[in-house]
Order: sequence, then C-alpha cells, then structure tokens
Amino acid sequence: MKRAGWYGMVGGLLMGMAAWSELPRCVTPDGGWNGVFAPDGGEIVYVARGTNGEEELRLGNLETLETVAVGVRGDKLQRVPDSEWILFLAPGHFPVLEYFRPSDRQSRDFTDKATPDGPAVVLPGGLIYWAAEAVTQAYDLNQRDFVEPAFELPDHTLAVSPDGRLAVVERREAERPVLEVIEIATGKLRHLLEGFGGTGKVGVYAPVFTPDGRQLLYASGEAPERAKLFCLTLEDGVAVELSAELDGRYPPAFSPDGRQLLFTAVTDGRPNLWLISWPPEIE
Repeated sequence: MKRAGWYGMVGGLLMGMAAWSELPRCVTPDGGWNGVFAPDGGEIVYVARGTNGEEELRLGNLETLETVAVGVRGDKLQRVPDSEWILFLAPGHFPVLEYFRPSDRQSRDFTDKATPDGPAVVLPGGLIYWAAEAVTQAYDLNQRDFVEPAFELPDHTLAVSPDGRLAVVERREAERPVLEVIEIATGKLRHLLEGFGGTGKVGVYAPVFTPDGRQLLYASGEAPERAKLFCLTLEDGVAVELSAELDGRYPPAFSPDGRQLLFTAVTDGRPNLWLISWPPEIE
C-alpha cells in the first residue's frame, strides 16, 4: 500500500545505539511493576503483589526505598501532568476508572459511567478521554465532571502527545500488533511502527511520548516481557535502540521534570522497577 508525502515506513530506518553513562537503579527491591512518579518526583506509585496475593497500589520513596501499601487495588497507572492525581483502572467485573492522590492517599472514581473499552488516555489540562461502547467520553479532573469531548478518540488509542495533537493507535496486521502515529485533528498517518528485526513476528508495545513530544519511546521484541527499548524521532522517523531491556507490558514513565525514566524489567523471574537518567548518550 503506497503512502505519499510524509507518510512512510520506519522499519528500515533503524540507526545507531544509545547507551546510558550509568547503570539503572532498582527502586523496588521487593518487586513491583507499572510505576509512575508522584507529583513531587520524590516518590513513585506502582503495582505490587500484596500478602493476600492480590495486586495493590504502593507508594515508594525513591531515596529511602521504603514502601507502603495505600489500601487501593488497581493497575494501568498514568500520572496526570500538572496535577496531583494518578489515574488507574480499578478491578472488578466491569473495571472502572479511578484516580488517586499520593499526598493524602485518597482515591475517587468517575461513577460507573467510566467503564472503558480499552486504555484511557490523559490529555493536557487534566482531561481524561476513553471509549465506552465505541463512544468517546471525556472527564475534566479540575471540574470533576464529565465534559463534551472535543474530538472522537481514534480506535485503540494507547497514548497521546503532551500537546494533545498526536495519538498512538494500535491495529492488527497478520495477527500481530502495529502502531500508528496519527494527527488527531485530521486523522493523517505520521509513521507506521511494525517492530524491528526482520522476523515478521516482532511486536511493538507500550508507547509513550517524551515530555517535549518530539520522540516516542516504545518496546519491541518477540515477547513483551523481554523486549528492547527504542526511541523514535517523529520529525525524521529515525529509531534508535536504547541499551535497556524492559517488560513491554507496562509503559515507561518520565519524572515530572523529564530528567528520569522509570521502567519495569523482569529480573530473577519477577518484575522490578528501575530508574535511570534521561536522556541517554547517543553513540
């Protein structure tokens, strides 16, 4: 299928390797995954296995590595920029969206109307978008009320750029995931990510935009739990492999100041959260 102009494949543009001048630091010695930074940047909120065997949210101090359970169950965590809230998906027969405030360990829900078909996405200004029964819904965390969505959320949206202009959407091609980066307002395709390695089976997982919106991080590999981390520059479509292996089932997360990266990696048979400075050095 031909695509004109700035439409294009990036599979053949993999160039170079990036490395960190430091080793990543494990910040969950007792295990954990799907972590995000608290608003102050000195703590993280993440998912761990509780004593009863169920998944629970925990709050961890990055300096002391002390952790505490907050009495809330959930996963699919996302930090809401310029806000004190952490968005997550609460378990149940019909999982619902809720949000959590680390400062006082309070959680709130959106009522049972917030039952998404897929991942919810966070937009600038504290807006939460998701699709429910193929209908786009929107909630304003500042107003604490549902609002009229400004656009229809593209099907299977996984991430939205910090300025709200671009979305990463997933579709299936030959029974494998393919990620497309599109302009929300026009629906135009920007890049097509099919994974790298030439096997035809390599998947692409866990996309997240860098804080400046100019690059896209994602995981790629034969299996999501043992994937490589890549960084794609949207302007030229060049993808660089980063010297890190991570669990692509959970997207990496940037600190509020954009200078640290938190990611999940499986070590010794269990997931842990690792912290490293951003950006890496390009060789």
